[in-house]
Amino acid sequence: MTEMLLAPWTPDQFVNICRWQATPWVHPLTCGTDDCGTTLAVATEGLECPNCGYRQTWVPGVVAESGPPPDPREQLGLMPGRREQQTAARVAALIIAIRMMEMHLEAMTPGGVGRDTIAWAVAQGRVQVLKELLAELQADQPPQPEEPT
Repeated sequence: MTEMLLAPWTPDQFVNICRWQATPWVHPLTCGTDDCGTTLAVATEGLECPNCGYRQTWVPGVVAESGPPPDPREQLGLMPGRREQQTAARVAALIIAIRMMEMHLEAMTPGGVGRDTIAWAVAQGRVQVLKELLAELQADQPPQPEEPT
């Protein structure tokens, strides 16, 4: 039988319980009343239902001691790992930065009136550097496996 741990939680147990409750691939700890079933909120003195006030002062040991298991999609190669997710976020940020700089350049160019050619050249150079960095990041990304249908 699974060991049950009683509140109050240690700081590490508190973090693991919070991680468990926020992880989409495990079933969260839910309200023990018959008609509620809401995910319980974590506090240092126990768990509480935000809807009906039900309180629970215990959790299964695995929840508090180890937290949620790794995402099975990642283990099966169906989902990018942390490094790939960070690279994808950088690519997205660079694409946004490039587009904003290009819009800034477009606003500076109408008819050349009042345009500061040095500032325009500097901005143009920055766009080029960002595009080169984007190309490097995109070249480093491994191809994404297709999810089975």
